[in-house]
Amino acid sequence: MRNLCSVLIGAVIFSAPALAADMPVKAQPMAPVYSWTGFYVGGHAGYAWTTQNMSATDRAAITATYGAVPSPKGFVGGLHAGYDYQLANRVVVGLGLEVNGFGVDAVNNTTGIAPGSSLKSTIDWDFTVFGRVGYAFDRFLPYVLLGGAWDHNKTNGFNGFIGPFSVNVWHTGWTVGAGVEMPIANHWTGRVQYRFVDSDTQTYLNRQISGTGSIIDVGISYRF
Repeated sequence: MRNLCSVLIGAVIFSAPALAADMPVKAQPMAPVYSWTGFYVGGHAGYAWTTQNMSATDRAAITATYGAVPSPKGFVGGLHAGYDYQLANRVVVGLGLEVNGFGVDAVNNTTGIAPGSSLKSTIDWDFTVFGRVGYAFDRFLPYVLLGGAWDHNKTNGFNGFIGPFSVNVWHTGWTVGAGVEMPIANHWTGRVQYRFVDSDTQTYLNRQISGTGSIIDVGISYRF
């Protein structure tokens, strides 16, 4: 009887791991994979700085009359919207648009050499339509963008020979940039973005002027 009990106890001990292995194990829920597919809208704010390009002759004439060539720079704020689609290989492609309004700090005033002459140049609106491509490291999305840009420039002042004047011009150009975006809350993402803009040549009081500029901003988006 004693030997029989020993055998039964040993059988129970050695069979316990096998029975445990056969017991169903509760599956642990997997963390959901973040998807960048969908529409988004948002707002952004940052800083912009520009350079006005022209011939040496035109630059010398403007400098002689007004003291310097103004280069608008300062605060910028705007709205953006778009749609992204995440492919199976984690590449994210999308289309977007931005509308930017420039604040009063984007105005550069100069007082010229001629008595009473003055010049003020403002870039007050910027519209951009772009495509972007990024790679999703789950919740971290670096991307590049390329698109078209339309900028409105308002220049006014006073010239001792012609009196007060005002010129409103739309520039057409292209833009290229890069940024990073990541979730910050449920349905909300944050971004940091840089864009370079190159605008075409337009006429300002017989002067041929084009421009380049840079915009760096931070923004938030709501994703549907």
